[in-house]
Amino acid sequence: MKFSCSCGRIITDGADGQPDKAHVIPDVDAHAVLDAIDAAIEQRGSTAHAKMAASMRVRVLLSDISRRAWQCGECGRIWVEGKDRSLESFAPEGQEKRLGIFNSKRAQTDLSAPT
Repeated sequence: MKFSCSCGRIITDGADGQPDKAHVIPDVDAHAVLDAIDAAIEQRGSTAHAKMAASMRVRVLLSDISRRAWQCGECGRIWVEGKDRSLESFAPEGQEKRLGIFNSKRAQTDLSAPT
């Protein structure tokens, strides 16, 4: 996806792991995601095929219910994908630009590593 911000900057969505991009999960869907993750974890001891199927169910669910969002690196405006894939924008209040809204809160650790 590629679109122009109101300030004129071009926002692109060409790769994963972008610091100015987020996936937003509506609160009404949060428990469904957690339940799907729990089910995938509980199948940990089953066959490789069952593990892969559980993992894919979680990924499909996340893809289906999440909406993409971007922050303009120039003006700080937030763009959120609507249910119909249209884009809605929200401008920051005040004079100060608050860039980096979607930067990770966690340290650069591997979440997939066992603890």
